[in-house]
Amino acid sequence: MDDQDVAAAVLALAGRGHAGSVLLSPAVSRKSDLKGFGSGGYGFVAEQFVPFLRFQGADDALADALTVGNPRRWLTLTEEHG
Repeated sequence: MDDQDVAAAVLALAGRGHAGSVLLSPAVSRKSDLKGFGSGGYGFVAEQFVPFLRFQGADDALADALTVGNPRRWLTLTEEHG
Protein backbone atom coordinates (compact mmCIF):
# COMPACT_ATOMS: atom_id res chain seq x y z
CA MET A 1 0.00 0.00 0.00
CA ASP A 2 1.31 3.42 -0.81
CA ASP A 3 0.91 6.53 1.36
CA GLN A 4 -2.01 7.81 -0.70
CA ASP A 5 -3.98 4.59 -0.12
CA VAL A 6 -3.22 4.64 3.61
CA ALA A 7 -4.24 8.31 3.88
CA ALA A 8 -7.50 7.57 2.05
CA ALA A 9 -8.20 4.65 4.40
CA VAL A 10 -7.47 6.77 7.50
CA LEU A 11 -9.75 9.55 6.26
CA ALA A 12 -12.47 7.03 5.43
CA LEU A 13 -12.25 5.48 8.90
CA ALA A 14 -12.37 8.92 10.50
CA GLY A 15 -15.36 9.81 8.35
CA ARG A 16 -17.16 6.74 9.66
CA GLY A 17 -16.51 7.77 13.28
CA HIS A 18 -13.49 5.56 13.96
CA ALA A 19 -10.80 8.24 14.36
CA GLY A 20 -10.33 7.27 18.01
CA SER A 21 -9.37 3.72 17.03
CA VAL A 22 -6.59 4.41 14.52
CA LEU A 23 -2.91 4.02 15.42
CA LEU A 24 -0.16 4.94 12.97
CA SER A 25 3.24 3.29 12.74
CA PRO A 26 6.32 3.95 10.62
CA ALA A 27 6.71 0.15 10.13
CA VAL A 28 10.44 0.08 10.78
CA SER A 29 11.55 -3.55 10.87
CA ARG A 30 14.79 -3.62 8.88
CA LYS A 31 17.90 -1.51 8.64
CA SER A 32 16.80 -0.47 5.15
CA ASP A 33 13.68 1.13 6.71
CA LEU A 34 15.83 3.68 8.57
CA LYS A 35 16.29 7.24 7.35
CA GLY A 36 20.05 6.79 7.01
CA PHE A 37 19.43 4.02 4.51
CA GLY A 38 17.03 6.00 2.33
CA SER A 39 13.65 5.32 3.89
CA GLY A 40 11.38 7.39 6.14
CA GLY A 41 12.68 6.02 9.43
CA TYR A 42 11.07 6.52 12.82
CA GLY A 43 10.13 10.12 12.04
CA PHE A 44 8.13 9.25 8.93
CA VAL A 45 4.68 9.54 10.53
CA ALA A 46 5.27 12.97 12.10
CA GLU A 47 7.52 14.43 9.41
CA GLN A 48 5.89 13.15 6.23
CA PHE A 49 2.64 11.23 6.67
CA VAL A 50 0.70 13.59 8.94
CA PRO A 51 1.51 16.63 6.75
CA PHE A 52 0.40 14.61 3.72
CA LEU A 53 -2.77 13.59 5.56
CA ARG A 54 -3.47 17.26 6.30
CA PHE A 55 -2.94 18.05 2.61
CA GLN A 56 -5.53 15.35 1.84
CA GLY A 57 -8.07 17.01 4.14
CA ALA A 58 -7.39 15.96 7.73
CA ASP A 59 -8.26 18.65 10.27
CA ASP A 60 -6.45 19.53 13.51
CA ALA A 61 -8.70 17.29 15.61
CA LEU A 62 -7.90 14.22 13.51
CA ALA A 63 -4.17 14.97 13.44
CA ASP A 64 -4.21 15.41 17.23
CA ALA A 65 -6.12 12.16 17.74
CA LEU A 66 -3.68 10.23 15.54
CA THR A 67 -0.49 11.69 16.99
CA VAL A 68 -1.37 12.39 20.65
CA GLY A 69 -4.71 11.11 21.90
CA ASN A 70 -4.81 7.60 20.46
CA PRO A 71 -1.17 6.72 21.24
CA ARG A 72 -1.54 8.14 24.77
CA ARG A 73 -4.63 6.05 25.40
CA TRP A 74 -3.01 2.92 23.95
CA LEU A 75 0.15 3.36 26.03
CA THR A 76 -1.62 4.18 29.31
CA LEU A 77 -2.02 1.34 31.77
CA THR A 78 -5.07 1.40 33.96
CA GLU A 79 -6.03 -0.78 36.89
CA GLU A 80 -8.88 -2.13 34.79
CA HIS A 81 -6.50 -3.32 32.05
CA GLY A 82 -3.21 -3.28 33.96
